[in-house]
Amino acid sequence: MSNEIVNFRGDPLFRSDANMLQEIESLVNERFKLVRRNQRGERLSFTIRNFRVRDLTIYKVKIDKLPDSIGNLTMLKKLEVDGNMMEMKDQFGLKMLPDSIGNLLMLKDLDLYANALVKLPESITRLKNLRRLNLSANYIDELPELFGRFNSLEVLKLHWNKLRSLPESFGNLDKLKFLHLASNNLNLLPDSFGNLNSLEELYLTDNHLISLPESIGDLSSLLLLSLSSNNLTSLPESIGNLKSLIKLDLSAIKISSLLESIGNLKSLRLLQLYQIPLTSIPKSIERLKRQGTTITDLYIRDYIKDPES
Repeated sequence: MSNEIVNFRGDPLFRSDANMLQEIESLVNERFKLVRRNQRGERLSFTIRNFRVRDLTIYKVKIDKLPDSIGNLTMLKKLEVDGNMMEMKDQFGLKMLPDSIGNLLMLKDLDLYANALVKLPESITRLKNLRRLNLSANYIDELPELFGRFNSLEVLKLHWNKLRSLPESFGNLDKLKFLHLASNNLNLLPDSFGNLNSLEELYLTDNHLISLPESIGDLSSLLLLSLSSNNLTSLPESIGNLKSLIKLDLSAIKISSLLESIGNLKSLRLLQLYQIPLTSIPKSIERLKRQGTTITDLYIRDYIKDPES
């Protein structure tokens, strides 16, 4: 990597960084714009700090690969390469990431929304400063076995992919607060899932889940849990241990009765039960109504007595 400083778009920049920008320009046949702060809508833009590229945006352009030289941007804090598949109607979009992506050790925010990624290189797990990772709307069918190395990650978006399972190391993401896994092909979660003790929002809607691990009851910080549109025929009793839970969506799953332990959810304010063929309701559910929980299902009201009647 060259430390020589050159003039690029009227500003001083390390030659290695300038060369990488020019390489992308030649791939997409467009020019980068130097901005003070990256804003949504700029197709190719970057910011500079101390002669190095700090933020980089590649938005809705014809690109199917990143050059190996992307790894030279060792001071990069934010990388957005998103919306490319969406713009080009399935004709373009990143199909793979170079191994050199693992050299971006200062990276905190990586957005790869709406591309054509199928797999991720193992080297990506070296990005231990990453706090936000958006991989939604790709074709990813599996995650690297060492995915749990992202021990600074707080926001993870993986919805609209083709994931069939999660690695056991997933439970090591103990700083994770927001996890979106909707619209995948998941049928099981690893037992380590209960180790995500910072998790506040969990979206598992529209998968193929047939069961949940008992450890899900260990998610003590969880505020929102969406399990709708799965193949669940039962729920673990431990779900009643989620004492911080405010919203629980069980709509369109295959259970016929509710757990007695659901009545223990003292913080619950919204319970969604649309399109469930319930045949019985436990008495403990009456406690939810008395504490002010809204239960949204037209048919369940017949099972719940008004405490004042």
